[in-house]
Amino acid sequence: MKISLLDTLNIRLFEAGSIVIGSEWQHPNVQSTFWRLYLNDRDGAGLIFAGEPYPLKGGCLYFVPSGVRFSCSNSTPLRHFYSHFDLLGIPKIAMRVLFSHPICLIDAAHSREQVALAAQAIERGDFRDLTMQCGLKALILEGLARYLDQIPAESYFELERLTIATAPIQPALEEIEREIGRPLRNPELAALCCLSTDHFTRVFRQCMNQTPALYVQERRIMRAAQRLLSSNATIDEIAVEGGFGNRYYFSRVFARHIGIGPAGYRTMSRPMIRPARTSRT
Repeated sequence: MKISLLDTLNIRLFEAGSIVIGSEWQHPNVQSTFWRLYLNDRDGAGLIFAGEPYPLKGGCLYFVPSGVRFSCSNSTPLRHFYSHFDLLGIPKIAMRVLFSHPICLIDAAHSREQVALAAQAIERGDFRDLTMQCGLKALILEGLARYLDQIPAESYFELERLTIATAPIQPALEEIEREIGRPLRNPELAALCCLSTDHFTRVFRQCMNQTPALYVQERRIMRAAQRLLSSNATIDEIAVEGGFGNRYYFSRVFARHIGIGPAGYRTMSRPMIRPARTSRT
């Protein structure tokens, strides 16, 4: 059975903003659980990726995929548009293959028009405006389409192959995303895929390179990390929502996956995405 990427691809927006940043835009060793979209009105800002300078040219659209580690800096005041979002529906293995580095789209005239409209809506306080959100999602999809059009054919075929390979377990992957906070047992997930439990477990490991239980735990941690940065919910509330039962167990698992506890992660990362008129990444 062949499955189209359009059958599963979805964008979850977290926030967007249009701000002026200056020399205080200095953040070392950033690695997020969400994607970033950047568009600056002039040269001056840049990233350090894989130990090398990565200038953010004015007027160019950039994506920084989730999981990509970088540092950032800026030398001159400039207008900085950003959006934080999650890209859903593409297999994690394919994400690692195709989206392991920052992405630059040079010819961004249409993108600048869409960004200007989104920035105007944000300035009016209308980030939740449906028209603005649809336009921003369209901008993201258009940018991804342009990037995929530029990559070698063999890479795109690999993306399609990996997406098709996950088709037998797609119902389970969708259920995990929908019901991430409740207990999810292998027999239940297997039944959704019309597979025996043993066969489901083998197929899942082949597709995802990990067991269903570890995948569920990882997705819970990623969702919790996003909640820590995008909400004012307490760590106890986030632990319960994520199906961890209590804060102490959640904190141990979170630190094992992220490298720092949830309180430290929120303190370290949240100033960069707080919706104030200050610098952020």
